[in-house]
Amino acid sequence: PTLRAVYADHEVRVVSDERTIRTDHLEFTAFDQTILLRADEGRMTEIHEQGQPTALTAERFRWDLSANRLEVIRPGPIRMPVER
Repeated sequence: PTLRAVYADHEVRVVSDERTIRTDHLEFTAFDQTILLRADEGRMTEIHEQGQPTALTAERFRWDLSANRLEVIRPGPIRMPVER
């Protein structure tokens, strides 16, 4: 059997070597090696990258696995750490 697609809904969590992702919906398609991460209305998908002080947030992300490229679609508020 060949894996063609994976769909996950409701409190989805993905853990990779460098990222932890929390979202409401995940769609993986094998033919183009992409993952679409989508939050429900009024919520945000969060991507925590190792070594970064704050999470990336957006309603949607598109992750191109073959290029290891993350596209932000409908970004959330930007948070920056403040040093004193």
